[in-house]
Amino acid sequence: VGQVNLRQITEEQIRAGDIIQCTWNGEIHIGYLLDKKSVIHATTGGVRITPIFALINRKYFRVV
Repeated sequence: VGQVNLRQITEEQIRAGDIIQCTWNGEIHIGYLLDKKSVIHATTGGVRITPIFALINRKYFRVV
């Protein structure tokens, strides 16, 4: 397995395929942006699509 290089970006720069780090149910969580408004992520209940505005402490990253 190789190393992944990430660059933090602003919310204005996000696009589909970028990575979001946020807080979900009180824990640090990672997901992938489907577009500028929604994220797909795994939960204990399965895969879920959630509006970005429902997530807190958001940070965005792009694979470089």
